[in-house]
Amino acid sequence: MQLGTFRIWKMLAGGLCAALVTGGVQAADAVATASTWQGEAEFGYVRTAGNTEIENIVLKAKLENERPRWTHGLRFSGIRNEDSGRTTAKNSVVEGETHYRWSERQFGFATARYDQDDFAGYDYRLVATAGIGRKLIHAQDLQLEMEIGAGARRTAYIDTEDVSEGVGRLAGKLTWQISETSALSEEIYSELGEDNTVTDSLTELKVKVIGRLAVKMSLRVTHNTDVPPDTDKTDVKSAVTLVYDFVL
Repeated sequence: MQLGTFRIWKMLAGGLCAALVTGGVQAADAVATASTWQGEAEFGYVRTAGNTEIENIVLKAKLENERPRWTHGLRFSGIRNEDSGRTTAKNSVVEGETHYRWSERQFGFATARYDQDDFAGYDYRLVATAGIGRKLIHAQDLQLEMEIGAGARRTAYIDTEDVSEGVGRLAGKLTWQISETSALSEEIYSELGEDNTVTDSLTELKVKVIGRLAVKMSLRVTHNTDVPPDTDKTDVKSAVTLVYDFVL
């Protein structure tokens, strides 16, 4: 077990070194190419079902930086419910992703995610993966891409022993610009491990209201094949949020 854990963290360390090298290459690219960060800030209502039954507010933020060959993305979401000064539900997720395109349709990727959800049977989950992807549909209004890769995952359970394991990753993303004011997106991934397989689906419909303001309706379904006792395998989060688009 200790040897397996050492190998997993060795993989993560290798990924970190690669990220640092990548950062150096990008710094050189930045001299020749000016780039901007585009983002969204969201605030609204969320309803969760599964391990936690709550209706409360959600905060989300998303940043994306696109260059001729590199694309970087960073996301955050947080839900916190309090009753009479006592926290009754808490969930936060931080995700980062980098793409490197070596052709119009082919790309390599690296992802990292930190998920804290002590009401789902674990204190935190840390995942890092890397692999290759391809754009299957690359039209102006419709895009579809698939990814396949591998990495490592560490889950710190609340009542049982922590688990570190290697995982395989399968993912897909669909974006459809329905009209000038509305867009639909679907993102799904599965992280397959010996101890547990996590499947996550996020569906979003965004409609512009005026200027930089928009309304977004989203549905997120997360399923774990192996969970601690007295823990549901599936969590569902539906939200309606007000979105502000910005450029840095």
